Formats: sequence, structure tokens, C-alpha cells
Amino acid sequence: MNNKGFTLIELMVTITVMGILMVVALPNITSTVDKGKSTSYINDAKKLVNLAKYQFEGDMTRPRPATGECRKYKITDLDKSELQNGPYNGKYNENYSYVIVKYESSKYVYYVQLIENFTTSGTNYYRGVKYTSNENLYKENAKIEYVTSALTNLDTLKGENNYNC
Repeated sequence: MNNKGFTLIELMVTITVMGILMVVALPNITSTVDKGKSTSYINDAKKLVNLAKYQFEGDMTRPRPATGECRKYKITDLDKSELQNGPYNGKYNENYSYVIVKYESSKYVYYVQLIENFTTSGTNYYRGVKYTSNENLYKENAKIEYVTSALTNLDTLKGENNYNC
């Protein structure tokens, strides 16, 4: 008898075990990648707020909002060299990505929305951080609560985008 190879049973068992491992591992790998992209959105939103803070606090010629007023900084108004592409390699939407500076309770409060426009399989999608305060970005569950799922249109964000200062 020649013992130089594997038997058919050994090969079938090996392939079955590898298949089971793939079925278990693939969803975990996909979930980890999605969590990483959600974290990237939160981090980019924090960067956008910091850029707006830097410009707002450094430029004393800009009028400061009074109580109940606000100022809007669109992503195009800021140095976005660190925010060229989103996690899906799309561009951040210039109309739906901005920081609002409000004067509330004797202090300036920052709100942000950051939406990426990307294409997958010929379909346009929008995903990112929906309108929220800067403080909310530092919550433990921020990527679950404030990162949108992939949208095919921006109708659900229209209320937030109509924030005119």
C-alpha cells in the first residue's frame, strides 16, 4: 500500500472544517471592518469640529453669535486637507457636511454633520455622521447612535441640512 497522500475522507473532513470556519469567521471580519469605518466617520467629524474651532477662535474678525444665534462653517470653508476622502473612498458632500457654532447657556456649542458620497456597484450611497453635538461624538456608543447606515438619497437628512445661520 502506498502512504504518500491523503485519503478521500481526510480531504473531505479538512474541507468541511475549513468551510465551517469560514462561515463563522466571515461575518466577524465584515463586522470588524464596518466598525472601523464607523470609527473613521466619528474621528473625521471630530477633526471637522476642531478645524471649525480653530478658525472660529482664531479669526476675531468674524462676528460672534449672540444668544440663540449661530454660525455655519461648511466643509468648503475649512482647511479640509486631512478630510480628503471618507472611509469608503468617496468625497464628503459639500452641502451636507458642516459645523454649526451656537451660543447657548453662556458658551459656544459645536454641532456637526459629515456625510460621505460614495459609489458601489454603480449605485450612489450616502453615509456618515448625522447632525449631533460635538459632545455626543465622545460618547462610548457614538458610532452606533450617530453614524448613518448607507442611504441611497438624502431625504432623511433634509431637516438637518436646512439649518441656516
